[in-house]
Amino acid sequence: MSLYQRVHYFTVQTCKRVFRHPEYGIVRFDDMIANADEYGFEVVYVAGISFENLPLHYRHFFIPESMFSATGFLCDFWSRSYSNKYVKEITGKPDVLIIDRRLEVCLDAAFFDWLEREDIAYQYPAGGDKKFSSTVRHHQSYPHIFAHGEGVPELVGGVREPWPLSLERLNAQDEKRTRLSDNMSPAIREAIVRLYPTGYRPEWPLSQPIPDDFQINETCLCVASSNDVALNSAGWRPARQTAYGFEYGYAVNNIEVPDDDPVSGVWQKEILIALRCLESQFDRLARELTRQFKGNHYSVILNQIKKNKYRTLFPLSRAEQNVLFGLVGLVGLVGLVTGDPTGNIVYDLSKTGVADTVSLWEHITNGGDQYQSFEVRPKSGIDDPAYRLFAVIGHCAWYYLISHRTSRSCHALDNGRCINYEPNQSLNVRSMDYRKLLNMALKGESEKMVSILNEYLEY
Repeated sequence: MSLYQRVHYFTVQTCKRVFRHPEYGIVRFDDMIANADEYGFEVVYVAGISFENLPLHYRHFFIPESMFSATGFLCDFWSRSYSNKYVKEITGKPDVLIIDRRLEVCLDAAFFDWLEREDIAYQYPAGGDKKFSSTVRHHQSYPHIFAHGEGVPELVGGVREPWPLSLERLNAQDEKRTRLSDNMSPAIREAIVRLYPTGYRPEWPLSQPIPDDFQINETCLCVASSNDVALNSAGWRPARQTAYGFEYGYAVNNIEVPDDDPVSGVWQKEILIALRCLESQFDRLARELTRQFKGNHYSVILNQIKKNKYRTLFPLSRAEQNVLFGLVGLVGLVGLVTGDPTGNIVYDLSKTGVADTVSLWEHITNGGDQYQSFEVRPKSGIDDPAYRLFAVIGHCAWYYLISHRTSRSCHALDNGRCINYEPNQSLNVRSMDYRKLLNMALKGESEKMVSILNEYLEY
């Protein structure tokens, strides 16, 4: 595409994380589930539109009975307006609409006639277009629904979840989270100014949307992914009222403990991933465990877990695992629910693969609900030749991710695998501060990093 063309990507997909159940309402899984229909979960679809080269994505969830209109969805998005401190208004039609190839058999001829009347050029992505694929993958991200400051909704009788999440509520909350962040790399800022300069006059559709321009074809819309997992034993975390607001219920895959069991029983895999990233901080973890349980053998146990290649938390007891769950930073997952912030923590991802990086990211960001996330880089001079440093500013905790440049974990961040992280987003700091932050991260000194970063962050 020309550097001066406004290009949008349009897709419709079968949801892998969002389903419908008659007794639970809208059901959300952290995993991308391949066989949900075998357990009585009904299909939900997601329509999504994204900007090429800009961190702005919009989506709408719908069910087969709702008579989805593709032109109606596009008109809805193009009528919306987004802005930040770099651009006054992003709105209106694009110059080019790139349509997901899986929609070829779903879109009626009337849809393309409508595009021609609106003078919108359209095309399908080239075969193997990784940029398109990684961009539209964003629409499969986990929809975190947590109503900050809101009260308890009305009870619904006759179902297992008395406060089921509705499709309307899901879309309304997801729309609120669609925004244009101020935290942008220089390249993205330059692109926005070029595409939407001062005095830019947007154009909106003049034709009415067509109500029946889209026919669902399940075979085409459901595309297998290497991230899909089998649903083995689903568990339900019910809706609850908290000090921060109301949180809707969600589903958990591979659960093997009762719903009232300690949370560490569900998240053992995630604890082990985090523990691998904290090897250099085993002494700190051992001291905290000793302080809680009065034992002096925790260094030996942690190294035994390492020697066993992080396959199990044995021989730690369930109570010890619960404390460890908080010490390794994963209590940030429930920090939004309990209001129990965890402070700051540094993870070394150098030995972490793509899948484990994605899993850890989804948990520390609570499904992509971070306030900010970026790579820390120097304003001048060159980047460190050995390490890269990333930061996640959450609602209740701050996380720092340091990784060797050759690590597979960097591929997860650079290739759009981490939910709501935009590659090339950076916070540029003075070279001296950059070196200090790297050294602190390598030593696990997270508390010292806050004072330096606060000087550069905008809230």
